Amino acid sequence: LLSSKTDDPDFLKKEIVELAENAEIFSEKEIKQHKEAFLLMEKLSLKNKISCHVDGSVRIVYEKKSDSLLKKRVIGAGAAYIIESEGEILSEQGVPLPISFMEEDMTSHIAEYHALIACLDALFLHYPLAENLDVEIETDSEVLCNQMTYTARTRNIRHQKLKEQALEKMQCFHSVSFKKIPRESNGWADRLARTSYQT
Repeated sequence: LLSSKTDDPDFLKKEIVELAENAEIFSEKEIKQHKEAFLLMEKLSLKNKISCHVDGSVRIVYEKKSDSLLKKRVIGAGAAYIIESEGEILSEQGVPLPISFMEEDMTSHIAEYHALIACLDALFLHYPLAENLDVEIETDSEVLCNQMTYTARTRNIRHQKLKEQALEKMQCFHSVSFKKIPRESNGWADRLARTSYQT
């Protein structure tokens, strides 16, 4: 079904939908997730260009370690993406990140990379023919945008590893471009990232 290399894709689609909505196999929650996934696949199949807002958020508190020393501690981290085309929001998702992800780098940059990777994964999973899709990533992170477009060097080892993951996933699409946008234009993705670890 995904590769459209079947003699009867409509029949195969019907079979898959019937299986995915079988209450004897799946729970109500799982069936709902399947329906949402199929709906997204249907919408994406009609598009050849997608815009994605990505954002990451980290909440840090400062604890007093001594009279003159403060210790930083991460108490929450999240990533989020919004997939849209021609003004229509096709999907939005906030994902909480394990605090352990942030222990060595207490900035939002790691969370921003995870938001990008999660978005690329979602597009590849739900788009029937990813190699035909043009993707524009919109981010308010200058670091992410500059590193992914080679405008700036990627010196941080963790950034390098995440960048390599993202570049590998980007090869599945026809094209992936990056656009730096003002922070206020990325407000909804920011809220999704924050609420993902606050709820």
